[in-house]
Amino acid sequence: MEMKISTLCCRALSFCALAALLAGCGGSQPPIGTPGVMPYGATSGITAHSMPTAGKGAWSGDLLYVATGGDVYVLSYPSGKVVGRLGVAGADSLCSDKAGDVFVVGGAGQTILEYSHRGKLIQTLAVYDVPSSCSVDPTTGNLAVPTYDYSCVYIYPDARSTGTQSICDNWFVLVGLCAYDSHGNLFLDGAESAGTPDSFVANLAELPKGSATFRNYTLSGSRFQYDYYDGVSWDGTYVTLSNHSTHSIYRMHIAHKATIVGTTRVRGWVGGFGYSVGGQKTWLKDGKFIAQWGSGPQLAIWSYPAGGKPTKVLPPFASTPTSVDGVVLSPGRR
Repeated sequence: MEMKISTLCCRALSFCALAALLAGCGGSQPPIGTPGVMPYGATSGITAHSMPTAGKGAWSGDLLYVATGGDVYVLSYPSGKVVGRLGVAGADSLCSDKAGDVFVVGGAGQTILEYSHRGKLIQTLAVYDVPSSCSVDPTTGNLAVPTYDYSCVYIYPDARSTGTQSICDNWFVLVGLCAYDSHGNLFLDGAESAGTPDSFVANLAELPKGSATFRNYTLSGSRFQYDYYDGVSWDGTYVTLSNHSTHSIYRMHIAHKATIVGTTRVRGWVGGFGYSVGGQKTWLKDGKFIAQWGSGPQLAIWSYPAGGKPTKVLPPFASTPTSVDGVVLSPGRR
């Protein structure tokens, strides 16, 4: 369960220098103040919003948002037809809320971009650190954004800037991906020191609903293998961790330890060739698991928890090879 720091720290190298990352790993607190809403275009890295490539009707159903680092593509679901592109470079993680709004992490440096279901920019939330992922609490609408350097999570009440709270955990050297369960508890993956300067142990933390204190768990299980995760999700019963290097989705029972109680193997999921960028590279909900197919610009859909071969492979969404650095479903109006 040990890993070299070069493997884990590569998640943040596209956003900041390694020296700056390591300087922030000591558990110090973030700058005093409150992140706020920034005007569109105020931060370098934000590009102009792209016009849709399909008619308005194509944006009315369920949509898949796919971040590649170079742009964010919008696909119809489940057909996979390209509907449009946001024109946002650098995005590497995505999440959505029940209304279908999509939050884009990393597309504008230390900010979170919120788009409507149909791709209209709603607001830009600032954060004091390099964000790694995001998740929306289904019980409150609160937006959680973990950050790399300080091992903190920013909580935006109702996904707005007013009253933003930062909660930090010195147990983690680095914190990565996150997901809320259906009860409003937040789960995060990350790493703690294994006792030597260049090795770390993968672990999981929980921020219980309404709490400002983390519960930390050691990952345990004979079948467990760690590289770094492509997704932390809630499947309706269990917290799950997906890992492209083992082609597996692990279901975790969490008590005093986080123990694997089931494993789903998926065939054809490679995870792309661009592992230097971290983010929620997979989507899991309602018995469907969506991830990159092979190492090309395609997604596939697997039945969960059955796994095995995909039930559907979507058509290419780009003309050149690319990595899938983030994927999320934006539900249309019912």
